[in-house]
Amino acid sequence: MPRPLTDEDRARAQAYLDAMQKAMASIPEYDPDKVKAALEEVAKAHPIDDELREAYSAELEAKMADPLTVLDERSFLKPDAAWGLVVYRVSYSDDAAWDRMVSSLRQDIDSSLAKYQQLQPQLSSRHQLVLMDDKAKFQGASLETIRRHFTDWCVNELRRNWRSGLAPATDSTDYLERAGPRYNFCFLVDDICLESLEKMDNPVVKLVSRDWTPDSQDDEPEEEERLDWEGGETNSEYEDVGWMYVNAYEYVDVQNQLRDGGDWADMYVRPPLMRFEDDFDQAPGFWRRNASK
Repeated sequence: MPRPLTDEDRARAQAYLDAMQKAMASIPEYDPDKVKAALEEVAKAHPIDDELREAYSAELEAKMADPLTVLDERSFLKPDAAWGLVVYRVSYSDDAAWDRMVSSLRQDIDSSLAKYQQLQPQLSSRHQLVLMDDKAKFQGASLETIRRHFTDWCVNELRRNWRSGLAPATDSTDYLERAGPRYNFCFLVDDICLESLEKMDNPVVKLVSRDWTPDSQDDEPEEEERLDWEGGETNSEYEDVGWMYVNAYEYVDVQNQLRDGGDWADMYVRPPLMRFEDDFDQAPGFWRRNASK
């Protein structure tokens, strides 16, 4: 059982966490050597022993209303199975912008994981960001093409991570929905996402639901002004078009919220609007919409 903490103990442990987050934020572009060196420097400047770390971690965990759960164990997966999302690149017009997007993702991932390192030290070691940037395969690819490729990748990934000792799944696709965010959602980066690096305070990506099918529409599309909705067949803000915009820095957060497939409906916002942004004049792609008026 972790030992009781004094106020001095808490201050030392929190100083370590604060210094770690500050160190991550001070690295403008992702560089694994710089990240490693920064973390080592923080450990030297703010040393805390294992006993204090465990005690403070236990206390934080008890206080956290929504702990990070991306490592929820699935009974049919290996205990060391990787977590993390696949990112598809479908725009190849600006290599420098793509590099910046990847750098931004990696930087935000490191910063996010640093906050939970005390509670879940295995987060970083088991994380795997998968980049799909084969121009011959994905340039200008449709969402349908991406979903087909992603589903094939997920089936193979599930087989690689199938827990030893269990009978092989007769149909791997039956288990995908229950296997967690890695097997059900991916990021997609297109022209608007790359342009958002310059046009928005925070870059955005498309969060794509793998197992999505269009809603059956018994009624004819409405005749009223369409506004600026993206995708879909109606003017309804509630129509699920199978993808939504999210900030790139939400990479870890969305996986925490999408632990089960049914969580998509609770999180979904029809594009181009997004969570925390309900103004078409500020939503992703506004620069294109304004230019067309």
